[in-house]
Amino acid sequence: TYTDLPEDEEELAKLQYTLTFPPTLTNIGKYAFRSTPFTSVEWPDDKVEIGEGAFYNNKFTALEIPRWLSPVPAKCFQESNFLVSLTWEPREGEYAAPLYVGDFAFEGCDLLPEINLPDVETTYGENVFRNNAKATAINWPAEAKQIFEGNSTFTFCNSLESVTVPDYVGSLPASCFYGCIKLSSLDMGNGLE
Repeated sequence: TYTDLPEDEEELAKLQYTLTFPPTLTNIGKYAFRSTPFTSVEWPDDKVEIGEGAFYNNKFTALEIPRWLSPVPAKCFQESNFLVSLTWEPREGEYAAPLYVGDFAFEGCDLLPEINLPDVETTYGENVFRNNAKATAINWPAEAKQIFEGNSTFTFCNSLESVTVPDYVGSLPASCFYGCIKLSSLDMGNGLE
């Protein structure tokens, strides 16, 4: 809980709040924690159903996506403007099934220095990493197939300079790298049709 929050954004940014969920939690509704000042989250061990935009415009600085979160809902972490680290908990056993990442799930994560893709077969919706303006690299998994169904996956990632698409990627969507104004090297791999 939090009370007496400062109105000044710089002062607010200095505060640290952890969002901790009880083990009995089963559902988080749409936009439930939109625009809240939490800087970190402690996920429960068991699967929780999460609604669209549940953590939209949050203040998380580091985020590990739990192994049970599938699909990642549309707009779930959109506009996470303080996020500087995005990782994925290893998906093993019952959680090794293919993953779906919804439209705009990580759009507008302005400070994220690199885009880490999960090490499991993953299908992406539209604009998933759009406007990740500071991201200089896309870190692809070693083997896990990545399927791009939606358009504009990396649109306006203005700091990308070089991208190597692995051989296991069969196609790239329309406008995939649109507006990536610093992109000067693109190795397309051998798997593209």
